[in-house]
Amino acid sequence: MSEYFSVALVIFEDNEEALRADRHIATLRENLRLDASFEFRFNKMNHRLRACFLREMCGFDFYYYAIAVRKGLLTARGFHFGESFYKVACRYVFTNAKTVLREAVVVIDGSGS
Repeated sequence: MSEYFSVALVIFEDNEEALRADRHIATLRENLRLDASFEFRFNKMNHRLRACFLREMCGFDFYYYAIAVRKGLLTARGFHFGESFYKVACRYVFTNAKTVLREAVVVIDGSGS
């Protein structure tokens, strides 16, 4: 289990650029002989695969908001429940990004509910 929990909100100002990035990720899966449903989750990937993914994505025009929390420093009872913790972390990220999320389309991965 990781010492840190992180959530990132990746923002593409141009929808076509987001679609190009999405298609490129699908191509990257094929090139790496990964299953079509494989998710690039850094906590489950080795360093080589992480570096490859980041190199491939750095050519796209996006920016991000993120939060990283050292789990061992959290003591409140609610943080021991994964779903509650996930919601709180997402809320922090969205609160910080809300000024740039006007008329946004938000796609959330399969984590949480």
